[in-house]
Amino acid sequence: MAALTLSFAALSCATEIPAEEEDFIEVSTDEGEDTIIEGNPYWDWVDKYPGGVSSLLDREDDVEVTVKGGYDPIAYVPDTTVLQSTGLYAAAGEYITIEVPAGTAGLQWQIGLGYELLPGQLQQRYKNIVRRGLLHPGKNRVMNHFGGFIYLGYEPDKVPAGDITVTISGGIPTNDFILGETKPLEWLETMQLRSQLYRNPIENEDSMAFLPWVELRSDKIILTCGVKELEFCPNPEDLLNAFAPLVDSYYAFNALDNTNQMPMRIYTDIQMPDADQTPLFAAMNVLRYGRYPMVRRRREELDQWGREKDMLYIPYIRGERDANGVAWMEYLLTFADATLNPWQGEPNSDSYMKTYWPSLKMSQYYYVARINSVHGDPTNFTSWVDKINTPVTGVDLYKSCLDNTQMYLKIGELGRTAPLMQLALEYGWGLFPYLSERSNELGYQYIREPYLDSQSAYDFFAMTCCEYADRNLLPFFKMWYFPLTQIATDYMKNFQELSDDEIFWTSFDTDRQPSFELKVPNKSFARPSWNIQFEEVDQDVKRNWALLGNLYNGTYYPGRLIRSRTSNSVVDPEWKKAWDGNNATSSIWLGNCYNTSNVSSTNIPIYEMSFVGPDDSYRAVDDEDVYATDSLVFNTLMFWNDHLFYWTNYIYDIEYEDCETGEWKSTKPDSFRLYHSEKMDYYFFEETYATKHIRFKLRPVSPGTSNYARCQIQEISFGLVSTVPAPAPEP
Repeated sequence: MAALTLSFAALSCATEIPAEEEDFIEVSTDEGEDTIIEGNPYWDWVDKYPGGVSSLLDREDDVEVTVKGGYDPIAYVPDTTVLQSTGLYAAAGEYITIEVPAGTAGLQWQIGLGYELLPGQLQQRYKNIVRRGLLHPGKNRVMNHFGGFIYLGYEPDKVPAGDITVTISGGIPTNDFILGETKPLEWLETMQLRSQLYRNPIENEDSMAFLPWVELRSDKIILTCGVKELEFCPNPEDLLNAFAPLVDSYYAFNALDNTNQMPMRIYTDIQMPDADQTPLFAAMNVLRYGRYPMVRRRREELDQWGREKDMLYIPYIRGERDANGVAWMEYLLTFADATLNPWQGEPNSDSYMKTYWPSLKMSQYYYVARINSVHGDPTNFTSWVDKINTPVTGVDLYKSCLDNTQMYLKIGELGRTAPLMQLALEYGWGLFPYLSERSNELGYQYIREPYLDSQSAYDFFAMTCCEYADRNLLPFFKMWYFPLTQIATDYMKNFQELSDDEIFWTSFDTDRQPSFELKVPNKSFARPSWNIQFEEVDQDVKRNWALLGNLYNGTYYPGRLIRSRTSNSVVDPEWKKAWDGNNATSSIWLGNCYNTSNVSSTNIPIYEMSFVGPDDSYRAVDDEDVYATDSLVFNTLMFWNDHLFYWTNYIYDIEYEDCETGEWKSTKPDSFRLYHSEKMDYYFFEETYATKHIRFKLRPVSPGTSNYARCQIQEISFGLVSTVPAPAPEP
């Protein structure tokens, strides 16, 4: 048979589809001519997925297959083996012989596609339906109990410069559609006839003797889909051509080189790794997996609008509306999922939901704009922009912060997308490729700190935006309550201040579209290390702090001396018990707020904390030697409370005493918190302060019962955020 010229499929990286850890059960070791394993113990699983194939289908021998060399590693997963489609399928439990020419090294085989399911996950198919291994010169006998497409590919670091030809025996021709080679009308007629047979099977076995799967291949994309869905594919050429600009847009958005790249791959599967799917909770929560290869969850019901139909519906691929008028954008989401650049954060972290999802939404808009399509479900960000520009003072300021309506971390996925869209409208689409480009250039790696978690991703994003805009965008990020440390704000202040006519965040123009005109970034300033580190300030054990406060309209509460402090840690029980000198309980209220006048500004406690001990009116004679005299240095402040009943307080007007002048001055920022969780509030200041005293106002979230509430804090922790030198590159 003439040699087959191959298009290429993509195998996921080994870390995501690990090779099987346990051997399949071998029922027969017969090395004779019989290639069928009698009593395959996995037949029941085979029927579930991917399904068996008819014994009437011809198995062909001595099929010559060209394996291409000379290609680059996959741009976004360079350590991944690229599998090349052979146009052949291995029936379940049948041996395949692959003859490899002498001198070949690093060539691998794989039968089947599918991510391995997780331990404890409810299994609707077998946990690992893929088998792979290394090929050696000469004849190799391979098999997969579940069957599947036969793929070949080189280990990433062993791709040769030239092509080779291997010979495969025992495979079933797959009748794939190859753009530019296959005649579309004739092929489509055959596939649609087979699709109809699935709906209305007939008793004639010969008519039902065909593979249930097929591939559509181009130099941009390879689609592995079920034959029964091909009635929804009116034109395979148009379908593959519709994917091409989307693939190009994907590479452009992520600043990846698409030259000499193998095609991307998308396939469908009835089940994907899903940690939340257990026998007790059977619902499947994972609908797509966007790494490599991309996969969509398959639905077996022909009458439903399933994911495999999505893959064949051209308006859907272009981000338009489906036949029922419903807007679909999930294919664009799938492409966005395929790259998780470090600046976007890390899965299962705070920033995964706070920076990654908004950037994913922006990639949808980018793709649609780049392919000159129409977004099927555009979002009007005006309401979020109006919210941050609504003046708030006094009581309103207090309420707005408590409701979290203006905080970037709390306004929801679309709300967090609004500032990204404003940046795109002002500075163009080129901002996002530049973020990925800069991340790759600097070797930026996401760093999760135990307290700050995603802060390195936030800081990196803001600093890089300033470079691309060549402007100090700190006022913009402050308006959106975007969490930034002093490391980032110091760098941002290097850039030119925004003029009055460059204040772009005061409104949102729904008629504007971001430009594709590229800007020249300003990279002239020394970039701080991407590796930030949070350290609680390490003070001498003799440094005991004192907290003073007024409870009722200026009447000072008795001094609260901290005599037991030996560390600055949330896990130190003595620290939590020390607020009022009571070592018997860790539940201490710093103030009571009576809202008798129904005015929320009434009875605001003002607290003063001294790092050098209280004044003489509260200091005992025998305390003289336990208090330090020097100031405390910090740029991060954390308020901690471990009790849920009064767990949220609003802390504001944070001031510090200037050591030189003795004046009280406002911190920056002084009127809102930048990070909030159920049990803690973080403040990331724009400056580092050296002071002996701070003071602040504190309010509870709500008056509670009978117009009465307590302000409760169990710990105040001061810290320093600093940069850590990047590790030297590996030799």
